[in-house]
Amino acid sequence: SPIAAAAVSTAIIFTRTMGWSEPSKILILGLLLFLAALMISLIPFPSFKDFRVKRENAFAVLATVVVILVVGAAAPEIALFGFVYFYIAMGFIIGTFRWFFPSKKKEEAA
Repeated sequence: SPIAAAAVSTAIIFTRTMGWSEPSKILILGLLLFLAALMISLIPFPSFKDFRVKRENAFAVLATVVVILVVGAAAPEIALFGFVYFYIAMGFIIGTFRWFFPSKKKEEAA
């Protein structure tokens, strides 16, 4: 998956940018195994295939995109690391939310 490759590469780039020593091979292997497990898990990750902007939210979405682009242009190594791991965290947050608060449609179908 592209996000798994981005997670590994941005982790290495991030540590070099921050001036830290490179992560150990064991840590990278652990990250790879963790990401491989996520790829076959049932945790739902956000998909932006059907991203639609409502008319009421158009300005907020535009402002958010501009802020993301500015932050990404100012420090791309740090921003990419943050975006990738934020995306991974969102999968866990959405999965946890759906676990504790299942949709009414699934309950009615059962």
